[in-house]
Amino acid sequence: MFLSFSLARSFVVNNRTHFKPLVDFLVNSSLSKSCAGRAGCKELRPLPKPFQNKKIVFNKDTDVQFESFNDGSYVDNSELDTLGFLDAEPGNDNLSFINPIVEARGSLKEREYKIIRAVYEYNCTLCIDSSDISYFVLEDSNGNRFITLLDDIDFSVEPGRDLLWDEYAPYFMNGNKNNNEPSLAKLEDI
Repeated sequence: MFLSFSLARSFVVNNRTHFKPLVDFLVNSSLSKSCAGRAGCKELRPLPKPFQNKKIVFNKDTDVQFESFNDGSYVDNSELDTLGFLDAEPGNDNLSFINPIVEARGSLKEREYKIIRAVYEYNCTLCIDSSDISYFVLEDSNGNRFITLLDDIDFSVEPGRDLLWDEYAPYFMNGNKNNNEPSLAKLEDI
């Protein structure tokens, strides 16, 4: 019984772009509960105010990096509709772009991403070497979805200050005002 469930789950994970209704159901049911601070739990959060009704548009001089999930078994139900992680780096002299469906690491050509949801992940109750994280799920114009981590500290000021949930932002949007380092992306109305 467990083996057949494991095989079925593996099949859905490896072909998740073809099972959209089932995948959406699994993601929504996984995130519908309230964690109440329980370790090993993920829950939906309202989008921080600055990101409501906005899309993220990367600057032309930004390299949008994609990192696929290394192993399909790593993907849990709350992330089943995503292909991997999205990050950004300064500079964009890359002429070769990858299609994220092939699950390879590389640069993405897409510049605009719709914000689908915000998730808070409780990793542990008393953390020593890890802590809770939060992330956005972003979607490109082809319906591909990616995870991008959120900062809970504002590093644009010295010393960095803790942020309230309503002010969390992706790492690549903070910039650094002290070093005149610009943000790698901007927000636009949907």
